[in-house]
Amino acid sequence: MDRGGPPQSATNEPSSPGEEALQPAGAPQPLCILAGSGTLPGEIADSVVGTGGTVHIVGLRGVASDDIARHPHSWTGLGQVARMLRLMRASGAGRLLIVGGLQRPNLWHLRPDLGFLAHFKTIAGIMRGGDDAVLRRVIRFFEAQGLEVVGVPDVAPEVVVGRDLSIGAAPTDSDPAGTPGPAPAIATATRLIRALADFDIGQGAIAVPEGVIGIEDGGGTARLIAGARGIGDREAVLVKMTKAGQETRVDLPTAGPDTIAQARTVGLSGIALEAGRSLIAERKRTMRDARAAGISIRGFAAGDDGALPRRTVGLPRDIDEREDAATSARIAVTAWPHLAVSRRSLGVFVRRQHAKVIVVDGLSNAMLAERIGTIAHQSSFGLVPRRLGAVTIVLDAGRNSRAQIAGLRALLPTLRERRIATLVILAAAPSPTVGTPLAASFEQALAAAVAPLPLTLHVHALSFDPDGRAIVT
Repeated sequence: MDRGGPPQSATNEPSSPGEEALQPAGAPQPLCILAGSGTLPGEIADSVVGTGGTVHIVGLRGVASDDIARHPHSWTGLGQVARMLRLMRASGAGRLLIVGGLQRPNLWHLRPDLGFLAHFKTIAGIMRGGDDAVLRRVIRFFEAQGLEVVGVPDVAPEVVVGRDLSIGAAPTDSDPAGTPGPAPAIATATRLIRALADFDIGQGAIAVPEGVIGIEDGGGTARLIAGARGIGDREAVLVKMTKAGQETRVDLPTAGPDTIAQARTVGLSGIALEAGRSLIAERKRTMRDARAAGISIRGFAAGDDGALPRRTVGLPRDIDEREDAATSARIAVTAWPHLAVSRRSLGVFVRRQHAKVIVVDGLSNAMLAERIGTIAHQSSFGLVPRRLGAVTIVLDAGRNSRAQIAGLRALLPTLRERRIATLVILAAAPSPTVGTPLAASFEQALAAAVAPLPLTLHVHALSFDPDGRAIVT
């Protein structure tokens, strides 16, 4: 279904060489907005026009909202690179803002033009790696075409979250009875997001005072919130912030009415957004809905100290020599100490060095199997791929091993169907002790469960020394 706007004849977009006359001679140089999904492209255009500027929006057909039609606009397909660049130049804009949601495209489903084919090598290279790496390459591509890429704070600062933002009950260090509240949860989530910065993983986490219960991955915020089941009456908070060193001209963390609706469904108590580097879409409606739902919203200063000090995770050679296996294992080991004890089961799926799925407490609710199946299918472009990718699962060695092995067995059909190459099982010691041996019976049971699959299995024990350094044996 084409949600990207009316037929071309209903827009001000010429379908002939006359496109080059989109910007009248002598008019002020507009800002060109490359619009993805959501309301922000239109809201930002309203802001620019309201302060005396001019805009031209290039909407991605099937992605951008029809709402952009209230401003001068054109439509293009994601694979129509030559057309996209022609429209941007014809608008007379020297500055480009890229804003709105966009899922990674399946290159096999695009309808490319000659410009796409001419730049195919560059475009294929752009799509490799995590989101920030991809977006940095996108910016370089447009800058190479003579456009200055700007960020939302440069053109519409009123959309940006301020440090003084506070709706609903203000998070405090503790309630009158001394029970930890949302502020410790925010700090916990912040530490995790910083710790994972080197892996170019998502911008959000859900935490309760005792630890993290959800980590944002390639599925975005909606998936993260949907996975936060079983919160009960605990003070669970969604925290969104930029990754350390992130390119801040694009893809700033964003909340809006949909975020509030999703948070209300699972029972979140609050949302914390990094001040100066997060956005709120449909601000008035978002605030109204939050008050009605009893959900607090606050801006917080994440600080300028960047990522936590790097701690190299030493891995056994059998894992370290396989790139995806090593990456998935390092992500899992880095995240594990930050998790709430009640949620300590973790699955990480990495393919071509990109962390696609991170599920906390995934084995008990089959979410890991569902997510891996969906993501792996999208990555295969509908073809039968060679075996690729690695899954690392961290199990709590102090919990019921029989139940955990049963959960692993339920995951195996998905690993077989999606042709996963490597499975790493890390049995974590229940307390921070050094060199806790992996029980032979546990290792044998895992090996027996995985034996029918044509994949490489690695089983190791995970522990941490008193200084918090991981030890994998």
